Amino acid sequence: MARKRYRGRKDEFNFVVGLVILAAIFLHRVDFGKVLYVLFLICLVGAILAGLYYLIREGWGAPESARSRIPVQRPRPGNSPQTVNDLAASAQSFEPDGDEFTMGSLHVERRQEWSAEILSSLEWKRFETVCAEYFRMTGYDPKETRIGADGGVDIWVYKAGNEKPFGIVQCKAWTTYKVGIKPVRELFGVMAAEGVANGMFITSGEFTNEALEFAEGKKLRLISGEIFLDFIGKLPAEKQEELLALALEGDYRTPTCPRCGIKMTLRQGKGSGRDFWGCLRYPRCRATLVHKSGTDNNSSIWSREFA
Repeated sequence: MARKRYRGRKDEFNFVVGLVILAAIFLHRVDFGKVLYVLFLICLVGAILAGLYYLIREGWGAPESARSRIPVQRPRPGNSPQTVNDLAASAQSFEPDGDEFTMGSLHVERRQEWSAEILSSLEWKRFETVCAEYFRMTGYDPKETRIGADGGVDIWVYKAGNEKPFGIVQCKAWTTYKVGIKPVRELFGVMAAEGVANGMFITSGEFTNEALEFAEGKKLRLISGEIFLDFIGKLPAEKQEELLALALEGDYRTPTCPRCGIKMTLRQGKGSGRDFWGCLRYPRCRATLVHKSGTDNNSSIWSREFA
């Protein structure tokens, strides 16, 4: 490589000298001062041409991106800074993390779908809201009862344009205990008292056999969590996603106070040490929900203090 560069520079010098000799021969009869002037001009032009040729030859006129390119340095055998084992040890693992997948800087959210786990995680008020919205999506006009004593009815269901209710619904977000015959019999009594032909009891859990036997032959449908999920699965995909977004919006796990309608707080009982959900407005509001340790928030049931 050095020999080629040296040969190129020697050729340039010979070229310039040749030009000077030719100019001297041509101008030998001219005034010596003019000859020097012409020689100076020839040398200047030759130097400029030689400089341009050198720049082009060496690549100095190449684009900035080409000149700034950094050559790849290959590790020499036996002196590599990282071995295969080192690379394997430093690699990020690809493991699921809760509701998301993470891999280094890659962040891919796992798409959530309706499941028994999601249904059982809803606190009682959110569960009622989801039930009411389901009826709205199926063409009815549901109206939720106000917070407080509801008279055994959580949702009044109307048909479009009718002032008389088509049916009444009671909701129980219970998973630890099965819904027994007592609340089912109470709902049937409300149906008779209000003159409503249709009734529905929806729970996120299950019913006892005694409750199921009582509802047989009556216009009172008992909907377990499994059946309710099947109903939701028959909705159009966009409505399923909309209903799921409503269910999981904000704090959907912490129970709502059944008297005040605000979120409750977990407290520890004095003496017994039993955890329970208490209203933030205590002592003005003494509503409580029993909390079963080792279960989700939805496993709470109405406490005797409130009942």
